[in-house]
Amino acid sequence: MSGSTGIESVLTTWPATLQRRGVVGTLQGEQIVFSGFSLGHGCVLFQRATPDSMGGREIILPFAQIAILKLTDTLQASTRKEMGFQTPTA
Repeated sequence: MSGSTGIESVLTTWPATLQRRGVVGTLQGEQIVFSGFSLGHGCVLFQRATPDSMGGREIILPFAQIAILKLTDTLQASTRKEMGFQTPTA
């Protein structure tokens, strides 16, 4: 199982109640703040709220190049569960 499989699953089952925003980190160490995303053939199209230093507003990133996904919103327990996360019992 590749490392991107978990992140791909989170992105493809993103809850409708959760805004599509956050920060994605690439394997090259780039941090991309995004305000929306769309899914495609093995990749994600991330939209920036403001352009980067070169004027880029949208980034197409293969799932395999995503190292980390940071959420900028606090999640409710029900949203975490909907995303497939559960609190372990002692």
